[in-house]
Amino acid sequence: MKSDSQTSRYLISIDILRASAILLMIQVHFVTNLSPRASASAALYDLSTILGMLPAPIFSFLTGFSLWLWLGRETQRGIPEARLRRTTFRRVVFLFVSGLAFATFIWLPVSVFDWDILTFLGAATIIVYLFRNLSPRWIFTTIIFVLLVSPWLRSTSGYAAHWQGSEYLYDFTVRDVVMGFLLEGYFPLLPWISFSLLGLAFGKYYSSSTDNGQFTGWALPAAGLILIGYALTGGLLLPSGNSFWEAYLGEITFYPASTTFVIAAMGIIILAFWGLYRHFDSGQKPRDGLALPFWRRYSRFSLTVYIVHHAVHVWPLYLLAIWEGRNDIWWYYGDAISTPVALLLAVIFIVLFYGSLIFWEKKRKYSFEGALRWFSEA
Repeated sequence: MKSDSQTSRYLISIDILRASAILLMIQVHFVTNLSPRASASAALYDLSTILGMLPAPIFSFLTGFSLWLWLGRETQRGIPEARLRRTTFRRVVFLFVSGLAFATFIWLPVSVFDWDILTFLGAATIIVYLFRNLSPRWIFTTIIFVLLVSPWLRSTSGYAAHWQGSEYLYDFTVRDVVMGFLLEGYFPLLPWISFSLLGLAFGKYYSSSTDNGQFTGWALPAAGLILIGYALTGGLLLPSGNSFWEAYLGEITFYPASTTFVIAAMGIIILAFWGLYRHFDSGQKPRDGLALPFWRRYSRFSLTVYIVHHAVHVWPLYLLAIWEGRNDIWWYYGDAISTPVALLLAVIFIVLFYGSLIFWEKKRKYSFEGALRWFSEA
């Protein structure tokens, strides 16, 4: 590993990347859950959804990157391996159970096995931990393998039969629950684990390199641009009528996470990480700024923000439908207000909730992060 000071160094770029992810997630959820894609604001709606495709890959990437750095810091502090393993497993349990509870209380019990991002991050944490001793070369080999086999496994599992537009449908059977977790849900293990493994590889490179050259030079942005270029031009190279190549050169789709989407998202993450690291963290002394407390707080409490912002904008839809005596509790879902108003409400939430984050910073034990820390380290 690198020197103790380098491994334990606070990275502003990570905070900004994580905070950007939760802010982009807030805006896309307010837009898609509250407003329709109307002709008058179709461009704004589309822009919101495109930007909203990035948060989940970023969070998945940071799961691998942050866990590796945390393991390095704790090892340098002399924490025994047995305690690190116990803390990691407890974190996995907390995230996984929280994901199931989140789906139940936000999206109602019928959605308990939708396999939200929280359950995936829990599963990704244990996989990253188990893969922690692999070299970056073998981690990248695993990523390539996942990208190659995921489309084939998805096609053989009958993925399309479980989707109606962007809505995931399943039966409460062992088969559907297990396959939903592995391949068919909103955030299945395959191919989403690719992002977490990429984060692990980046963390290992960062902690083992003797200088910052590989994170400030031009190799990373070149790699990012190549990945994005492949994803954007893949459709032009697609052999006409060839269903096999469609899995690897087809259109960019979020549900399911197509191979081209995963590759494009990886390229964007690499570029974003490189740019932020080069600007804020590449010097001997990290750069500071007036906006840093804002980014730091939204990063530090991203889990709390994720859960609360859903309750703030989804529960009123249910209550309004019940108040008006609608037969369908989803009556106003995706059709309550216009896209500009939904975006305005997202901005208002971000501004007002920032005050709550200042309070939570002083009373961390009352946040979901505080609960995670208490459960993991007890």
